[in-house]
Amino acid sequence: MSKQALDAAIAAMTSAAQKNTDGQDAANTLLTTLNQLWKDATAAAAAAGATPEQLQQLTDLAAAQDKAAAKQAEAIVANTPAE
Repeated sequence: MSKQALDAAIAAMTSAAQKNTDGQDAANTLLTTLNQLWKDATAAAAAAGATPEQLQQLTDLAAAQDKAAAKQAEAIVANTPAE
């Protein structure tokens, strides 16, 4: 492999790694934001007189969001080499 070809391969890999990192950061921000939105919605619904069933639905949605965030975190840790 020539020096130019190796440089091009390194540049492509660097770009791919950055896109992956950016995607992971965006996903983490999204999950954190959604989690807070569910909690805020539940609090607002309770203050507005939501029924127990409605509050339970919101609580269940927040729990599902927490589970999705935990699953993503586990996948990231499992696929990150130790330094």
